[in-house]
Amino acid sequence: MEAVYQELTINRNSAIPLYFQFKQFMIDKIEKGELKAGDLVPTEEELCKLYHISRPTIRQAFGELVNEGYMTRKRALGTFISHPKLSSKFLNRIARFDEEMETIGVQPITLVKKLEVCDAPDEVDIKLHLHGDQAINLNRLRLTEKGVPFVYEETYMPYHLFRGMEHLDYTEDSMYLNMEAHGHKIGRIERAVTAIAAEGEIGAILNVPDGYPILSIVTVGYSVDDIPIEHSTSYNRSDVYCVNLDIVSPDFHAPKDIE
Repeated sequence: MEAVYQELTINRNSAIPLYFQFKQFMIDKIEKGELKAGDLVPTEEELCKLYHISRPTIRQAFGELVNEGYMTRKRALGTFISHPKLSSKFLNRIARFDEEMETIGVQPITLVKKLEVCDAPDEVDIKLHLHGDQAINLNRLRLTEKGVPFVYEETYMPYHLFRGMEHLDYTEDSMYLNMEAHGHKIGRIERAVTAIAAEGEIGAILNVPDGYPILSIVTVGYSVDDIPIEHSTSYNRSDVYCVNLDIVSPDFHAPKDIE
């Protein structure tokens, strides 16, 4: 057991619940970097003996830390400190991926896994109204600044609309900006989110075991003239990346700034 866990002294005379004392201790050590992503957390039994508290107390703290993204459980391996989650609101706005990441102070690394002109899968052919025409297939892997893979995207664009875009460097170039340069600016998008289990190639690319929970997000993008111009499926690691939604009532009025 790491020495850092010896630093906590449980105060049984405090009005603060015991589980919450341990939980806040863990959050503090994680945020200070004293407990790092990937570190194995001692077992519930070990912590119960160390702090002389009950297993339900530790279990409650573990549950909340996992739910809030500070820790993750891996079957047959144990509980580990999580990578800080990257939070995005891209579901309810149109924004480039790099632009969205900039708003939360993150500079992701992009690796192009595939870029070619090819026949599109049947579902994509239908959604993009290709009628058998070819598409540009662009597959990208997004990694955190520390090299942790968190999003894998498979994108198709109509080749007859974006001829030449198959030669660009998408580690640097923006797909949406180049679409606009070709005369087709994104005007609206449809997105469908599904919780799935990673398996096979997708699990290997995201470096998670088969059965690991991930988010599948399917995007169909339309130009300002309502022409379907993008079909993307992204696979998102749930332990690294989360999506937030702002849902506002028509009656809501934001308070004015007070000078």
